[in-house]
Amino acid sequence: MIRPIDIQEKEFSRAVRGYREEEVNEFLDEITLDMDRLLNELRETKEENGRLVEELERIRSSEGTVVETLQAAKSLMADIAQSAEKRADILLKNAELDAELMLKSAREEAEALEKESQAIRNRYVAFRNRYKQMLETELQRFSSDGDDVMGIGVTDFSDLPVSQDEKPVVPDHTELENMIYILIIFGVMVIDRIVKTLVTGNMSAGESIPVIGDFFHITYVQNTGAAFSMLEGHTTLLIVVPAIIILMAIVFICAKHRSYKPIFTASLALICGGGLGNLTDRAAYGYVIDMFDFGFFPVFNVADICVVAGCGLMIVYLIVFENRNGSSGKNK
Repeated sequence: MIRPIDIQEKEFSRAVRGYREEEVNEFLDEITLDMDRLLNELRETKEENGRLVEELERIRSSEGTVVETLQAAKSLMADIAQSAEKRADILLKNAELDAELMLKSAREEAEALEKESQAIRNRYVAFRNRYKQMLETELQRFSSDGDDVMGIGVTDFSDLPVSQDEKPVVPDHTELENMIYILIIFGVMVIDRIVKTLVTGNMSAGESIPVIGDFFHITYVQNTGAAFSMLEGHTTLLIVVPAIIILMAIVFICAKHRSYKPIFTASLALICGGGLGNLTDRAAYGYVIDMFDFGFFPVFNVADICVVAGCGLMIVYLIVFENRNGSSGKNK
């Protein structure tokens, strides 16, 4: 390949009638310049081509890395999706299991409440039948006493002299009246126990259920004090003293109730029933179960209501009947 230097150093032989040397040299100089420029352009083109080839290789290498990265990302997304599906399946199964357990627990509680309710209904029916049978027996006994006085078989009194001062014989209803007052006491205890059982069976201690907005709640409270949460912490005192008072009241009801109006004896029966209801709780648990909560007043129960109602009846008796008897005595 002819180089520019070769053209520059080329020598020609001279002839008598040859070309002019200056023109040939000028022409060769122009060819040398053009040749040198073309070689420079060729070298630059090769360098640019090499740079482009390197850039292409780098791009191809980067393309492979990008493809690998995309494939890795795709694989990672597939793993994440699979993991999410597995987690969703686990959460769904756990939720179904929890729902089954809650449903089973609710069914068991419903069955237990149904059994307890049926037992209470059976006890009520049995109590009603016994009470009815007792009343029928008493009525039959009173009827037989009226037909057969003193068991001597006297049934016709038309031919007997009648005294002007003789008073009609009034059957003795002491035993029946005693039974009625005992039934009042027992009825108060049963109603109080039913309400307390419903509260303890469906609520936990301290739980409160609104019934009428913020005005009235059903609140499960374990009261270690007396009525309306007074004297808290004096368990022994609150067991012994009420027990003695209730025993004396029951003896009084059975022995002396005919000397007083029925309202007075009924008030004592209500007080005894309420006291026994709370005394049973205190002896069994060490506290009394309260549930009626008005917010602005201490929490109380059915037994407390009966005690207050009995005290109210007793106050009415003392105000109305005792004052009337006192006024009658003064007039006489």
